[in-house]
Amino acid sequence: MISAALAILETDEQRNELSEIYERNIKTFYSIAFSKLHNQHDVEDAIQEAFLAVARKPDLLFNIPASKRVSYINVIVRNISYKMWNKKHKIYENETELDEALNEQLSVEDIVIS
Repeated sequence: MISAALAILETDEQRNELSEIYERNIKTFYSIAFSKLHNQHDVEDAIQEAFLAVARKPDLLFNIPASKRVSYINVIVRNISYKMWNKKHKIYENETELDEALNEQLSVEDIVIS
């Protein structure tokens, strides 16, 4: 699943380490993504996208201590899962202030339209 990410990396050392991290922690990554997405295909996409993000900027991962690298990838998987879920469900913030609308003495129709 992460072959595209491994192909981007420049050195065999980075490829081996990223592959090892993936193999040792795939269940954790899957669990993190599945807790938000609830769909196997979306989970696989989120994990692949996370590893592609790591491979595009490998210095960010390999400059942190080895003991914290898995946690770093966990956060990336979680954030990508949230973004995918929000995009799929089209979550938008409603910026209309109800207090402002009520203070203007508008009709219900005008409030809904605004």
